Amino acid sequence: MMAEALNLLILGVSIIVTQLITTRSTRRIILHTSAETQRVIREVISHTSAETQKVLKRILRLQENIHQLQESMYQLLQGTHQLLQGTHQLQLDMATCLRKIDLGMRANALMHGWQRVDGISPEEAERLPEPKLYDGKLRVCYYRPPS
Repeated sequence: MMAEALNLLILGVSIIVTQLITTRSTRRIILHTSAETQRVIREVISHTSAETQKVLKRILRLQENIHQLQESMYQLLQGTHQLLQGTHQLQLDMATCLRKIDLGMRANALMHGWQRVDGISPEEAERLPEPKLYDGKLRVCYYRPPS
């Protein structure tokens, strides 16, 4: 159970780091591409005929719209990053709750004179004294040792 919680924690951290790197890289690419494209288009516009200039101005407006879309995409990436951070915190909180429940179950068993064995196979559980309670999915067995 602790290993699963640790795996969840590691997965959450790696997702957040990957998302942060992707968000920053995307932002740099967007800004560089947009600025360079606009500069080139302005340079071409200044050296062409009136008819061609009209077409190029339309292209420039389209390019500006594309830039706005790219900015929106960047904002969405930031929102996704924030959601992933929230998910990571939720995973941490869930892992803490699971550890508390596990501790409570162990304490309850001990207070009532029962023992708990984790990671036990059905065959091993079969050899434990009665009364006992075994869960094959969790591979956990509670049993009362002989007095």
